Amino acid sequence: MSDPVNHHWLPQFLMRPWCDEKGLVTSFYRPHTKVVANRRSPSALGSEDHLYTVVSAANPDPYYFEKEVMTRASDTPGAVMRDRLLSGDIPLPGSLARMEFVRFMLFLFLRRPDVIKTQKAASEDQIYGKARKLEEALKDLDPTYYERHFAEKVEATKGTGEYIALHAALSVVVKHEFVPIIAAREWRVLDFSGSPLDLIMGDGPVQIYTRGDQFDRLEMPLSPRHLLMVGSNEFFARDVTIRETYRKNLAERSNRTQLKRSRVFAVATGLGPDDCHRKMAEAAMPKRRA
Repeated sequence: MSDPVNHHWLPQFLMRPWCDEKGLVTSFYRPHTKVVANRRSPSALGSEDHLYTVVSAANPDPYYFEKEVMTRASDTPGAVMRDRLLSGDIPLPGSLARMEFVRFMLFLFLRRPDVIKTQKAASEDQIYGKARKLEEALKDLDPTYYERHFAEKVEATKGTGEYIALHAALSVVVKHEFVPIIAAREWRVLDFSGSPLDLIMGDGPVQIYTRGDQFDRLEMPLSPRHLLMVGSNEFFARDVTIRETYRKNLAERSNRTQLKRSRVFAVATGLGPDDCHRKMAEAAMPKRRA
């Protein structure tokens, strides 16, 4: 089996419920002024070559993070739990299954290219930045001193910063203060079968809302007809928009949020009734960030 070179920061399994009979989704993105809608395969979306590849003496397998962390430890159990939720099987509050799915959802924030690349570069600079300063400082005293005594040792540490950066992202997710809070809240999977409007999923599907610095609620589209909502009993009591009679309004609100907060693209089942998905994308999607 060949090594996995193309790494999905948005797992393909999350996009598959939006696929048609040909296995394609409608993707919206805004490269300039106009929103572009294309039919795409999930395999061609939300990925980047070698995003999680780390070549380091501390990491014998360069593809360890993609194979063992992203695929085996995160996406595989995440897909199982997503399917459980769609079937109506919601794990008990505070259970291990809930804790793991919360970690999966939070991990979606940290595995994005903008975050991963920034952290990789910053960690590497902690090592090589100081080494370069040392090399410059020694040049006037002895032009070959750095090469003789440090160059080989510094080269041996190549990739260590990237390795540390990826492990740090894992540590943040495991220890995040929101994990037990979200796992203990009430979870509901709202059914939109009676709504004329399908849900849209952006490339950052998990939306977390806070009051001050306190967790308030979480929303995540699970399929074009199912939305996971997590909140307190007080939240579900006070928010009338979750009632069955307001599902179309809730779908519109969710879709606008997914489109507005997308960084690159969003997926839908089509252009929507009366082209409404495209119109909503034109109104809500930001211009693509370079």
